[in-house]
Amino acid sequence: MLDLVDALVALAEEGTMGRAAVRLRLTQSAISKRIDVLEARVGAPLIERHGRRVRLTPTGSHLVASVAPLCAQIRAALAADAPGRPVVIGSSPALLSSWLPAALAQVRDTTRGTTLEIHSHRGPAVVERLRSGLVDIAVVVDAGLPADMEVHRVAEEPMVVVGASGTLPTRLWLIETASLTWMAIERRAARLGVEPIGRVESFSTLVQLARNGFGPALVPLGIARAMGADSQPFHDLSRPIALAGRAGVLARPDVAPLLGALRGAMRAHCPR
Repeated sequence: MLDLVDALVALAEEGTMGRAAVRLRLTQSAISKRIDVLEARVGAPLIERHGRRVRLTPTGSHLVASVAPLCAQIRAALAADAPGRPVVIGSSPALLSSWLPAALAQVRDTTRGTTLEIHSHRGPAVVERLRSGLVDIAVVVDAGLPADMEVHRVAEEPMVVVGASGTLPTRLWLIETASLTWMAIERRAARLGVEPIGRVESFSTLVQLARNGFGPALVPLGIARAMGADSQPFHDLSRPIALAGRAGVLARPDVAPLLGALRGAMRAHCPR
């Protein structure tokens, strides 16, 4: 049953059979068969196809919301009795392409007997994988994480402008509205008068647009530094970085000792 629910959750988050198959390291036919079995057990359609894309029916969405947390509890219980199991850490491409790998390397080098398994997904997908038990610890922007999560705010990463000189502009290239970063800074940015020239899905794309004369862009300081881009602080605007996990998972003997090490390493490496 866990495998069947995993297939449905993957489809909900990835949107296509192909992406769900890559994520679960299965064939598309295997994903389809799992959905067929689950639909037969439920007695109702769980997905509907729109071209190549797949959406959950109301029944499918209700099943994921109801069953995924229970599956997460089962995985946590099984993992607690599995010595040597890697601790799975999920984070966004933006964090993993800037300062976070150095922090994780510090944890790896100072924590003996623990193996880290690192996964990269867009922020909202990381949160969903955390809730479904596929990730033990998430390193994400805290844009109002779910109430059933244990959240530890660790650092504030400044937001900076790339591609501007002199007076700070307020018309900027911005990250997509579905980004956890935008959700976290939206109100403060609005008070500062920020307006979009346009929006894209990647901070590295924003930097490249700014570098090539398409207009200034608002990005996290870590991305600007990682890409060697000159930048200016944008007032006191920052995004909150947090460690998050299900309470039962964070208390596991293999996970709890990592939290202190992660906090220290992240504070040391998060740009200020």
